[in-house]
Amino acid sequence: MYQMANSYYRDEQTYEAVTTFRRFLRIYPYSQFVEQAQYNIAYIYLNTGNYTQAVEEFQEVINKYPNTEWAARAQYNIGDAYYNAGDYKKAIAAYKDVMEGYPQSEYIIEAVNGIQYSQMSLGQPDSSSAILEDFIADHPQTSMADRLRFRQADNRMQSGNYQAAIDEFQQYIRITNNQELLPDAHFNLANAYEQTDQIAKAVDEYEMIVNEFPDSERVGPSLASLGRIAFSRVNYKQSFKYFSQLAEQEQKYRGEAYIGMGNAQLAMNNLSEAEKYYQSALDNDSGYAPAKVGLAKIAIEREDYQRAQELLSPIAESNTTEVGAEAQYYLGEIHQQQGNYKQAVKAYANVNILYEAFSNWVAKALLRQAESYIQMGQRGEARSTLNTLIEDYPGTPQAKDAQELLDSQ
Repeated sequence: MYQMANSYYRDEQTYEAVTTFRRFLRIYPYSQFVEQAQYNIAYIYLNTGNYTQAVEEFQEVINKYPNTEWAARAQYNIGDAYYNAGDYKKAIAAYKDVMEGYPQSEYIIEAVNGIQYSQMSLGQPDSSSAILEDFIADHPQTSMADRLRFRQADNRMQSGNYQAAIDEFQQYIRITNNQELLPDAHFNLANAYEQTDQIAKAVDEYEMIVNEFPDSERVGPSLASLGRIAFSRVNYKQSFKYFSQLAEQEQKYRGEAYIGMGNAQLAMNNLSEAEKYYQSALDNDSGYAPAKVGLAKIAIEREDYQRAQELLSPIAESNTTEVGAEAQYYLGEIHQQQGNYKQAVKAYANVNILYEAFSNWVAKALLRQAESYIQMGQRGEARSTLNTLIEDYPGTPQAKDAQELLDSQ
């Protein structure tokens, strides 16, 4: 009968499912499945939007089977029912009851998340981190304490408080006995170091992941970050090495690795080698836009502007990611190199208009746009563009070049 009720539920025959579960509870009150049957009744009401009845049924689970994981689960779902009904204050109270009544439950983290979302929905300040800190202080030996400490550090990261995230992840790494989350902790610590311009420390963390946790899922992203950082430091050989290691990882990293290898070779002016890796990326995925942009850059270097434009135009027209911004930028470069300065200005302007979120490409485009204005003799427009670059993107290499260009006018 229990299986029959489950079959009704899977077939979305909810009335028959609830009726059969209730009959099962009457006829087989000592079955090993009674807790789940009672819970399933409540869960069906939750899923069908009958939140008032769902709360009553979940409370029945708690009353009949106190101090069980089913009771903890039911208490958490009471919070979900109130949340879905838009009663966020009651939802917060219900989630807090999970933490107070079931401190060993696996639903503690979900309850903290529920408090956070409910407070956001009410427009209240997020106090979930403080609640979590108090919980860990009151229950330092709970089986969930380790994961909760990790979440606490992650909260700092997600809120943009990177220095606090660094402190929390360093503390987590010092005291944890959980090897499972260590690669994630080191990876997040590396990201926080990058965000605070502590690049050398970020490199150390990424390399630690690669060397000490070779089977971790974080190895691939760490190698990609190491390759990117080495490239930004003009260490192209080292960048190539990291991306070569990335190519040896799972298939899903192959395209990114080939692009990184191609970019490094192109930066070292090894056009044929760069072309080989870009083509490998395209062979790996015929629709891979970064590979087409890479091949377009080779074509530009060889002054095959028609081929470059054929590769770049479809990407600039349809791709809304950073690759699209890069493609649009190089369309401007094609026009500028051919002396079509008016078209170059328009193409560079489109980087700012269409891809404002990608500040590095916008800054590059503004500088080249100003150069194009100068080449057309429109020095007033050039000065205006350079001033915009300096004001909107201070501290960038392009802003420095813009100031030098202004001083020379």
